[in-house]
Amino acid sequence: MTQVTAQSETVDRATLITRLHQSRERYVRSVQGVNDEQARFKIAEGRWCILEIAEHVATAERQMLALWTKLAAPGQSPRAKDAGVIAAQKDQATKRQSPERSLPTGRYTNLADAVRDFETNRENTISWLESNTDDLRAKVVEHPLAGAVDGVQLLLLMIGHAERHAEQIGGIKNYSGYPK
Repeated sequence: MTQVTAQSETVDRATLITRLHQSRERYVRSVQGVNDEQARFKIAEGRWCILEIAEHVATAERQMLALWTKLAAPGQSPRAKDAGVIAAQKDQATKRQSPERSLPTGRYTNLADAVRDFETNRENTISWLESNTDDLRAKVVEHPLAGAVDGVQLLLLMIGHAERHAEQIGGIKNYSGYPK
């Protein structure tokens, strides 16, 4: 099993799989009980509602795995980048512009469909990781925001991405004007 270092801890495939499951559960919990009115509520003009966030998360999950499976090429990314990938996902203060291909466009008319697609896409990621035996450190892919990342870094990004948006959804739900 490949051992990798991220934030001074040893991470292997089993740990990555566990973290993928955990971040999926956290994200899904963040949208539980959200009704249609709440899913479409925006705290301000130009900000995403929960439905748009859910569309983005489902789309990005699918796209990141496809990016890796189609375009990963031999190469390496510095292991020190692991901590930066993790920190960037936890940084809610810094707003990032989503790549155009994962911007919400109204693909989903309801939250349940978007969440179901995310769960399917995440399960595809987990299944891929469970069956893949390649050295995840021996290939890289160009991520639109993070630059060149190896397989471990991409998975850390995917884990953090779902968690980042779960946190964002929590902020919307805690907003004073959020419909009860």
